[in-house]
Order: sequence, then C-alpha cells, then structure tokens
Amino acid sequence: VYANPTQDRLAVEHESAVLRTKGYPAEVVTLRRDGATWYRIRVGRYATQEQANEASHRLRAEGGEHAFVQSE
Repeated sequence: VYANPTQDRLAVEHESAVLRTKGYPAEVVTLRRDGATWYRIRVGRYATQEQANEASHRLRAEGGEHAFVQSE
C-alpha cells in the first residue's frame, strides 16, 4: 500500500512518522519520474490483495486521501 505521493521530503517524513506512531509499518520510498524526485509512503507488505485493500481503506478513513494498492 502506498500513500501521499509528494515532492516534499520533509512532509512525507513527518507523515510516515505519524503513521508509525499509529502502528503502521510505514517507510519512505523515493522514485524518479519525468526527471523529478518524488517520495511516497509504503505501508507494509501484505500477503493478499484483500489485506492490502483493507489497509488502504483504513488509511483513507484516517485521512490518507491518496492511499492506493500497487503490486510489486
């Protein structure tokens, strides 16, 4: 599950720390797209699509407007 893509490193670090205090296994992931650096929060790795969807719904319910599931 990924959440809150942004180019603001400090903001994503803060959001990741907040999620960890809520018990989520959150970490910041960096990616390059179209020559720009983006950051997003990865929340856990889930064994099933259903578990990932449930986590994504919980994140959105708690204010994570841009939570989404992506297979790796």
